Amino acid sequence: EPTGNLDEQTAAQVLPALLSLTRARATTVLVVTHDPSLARGADRVLELREGKLLQASAAPGRRAGAS
Repeated sequence: EPTGNLDEQTAAQVLPALLSLTRARATTVLVVTHDPSLARGADRVLELREGKLLQASAAPGRRAGAS
């Protein structure tokens, strides 16, 4: 949980920084979080519950698997 112990201002800077790094280096970052607002900023979201995949979705306006 990359934003778990951060204040709101700092937490809001984490996802843009991660996305910038992943695009600059053409790589993937896997983020595990319970924060829906952080998840909404991702390119793709996989929702798990009790060890089972409930849903896989692309962010609005993006295709699943697209970067």
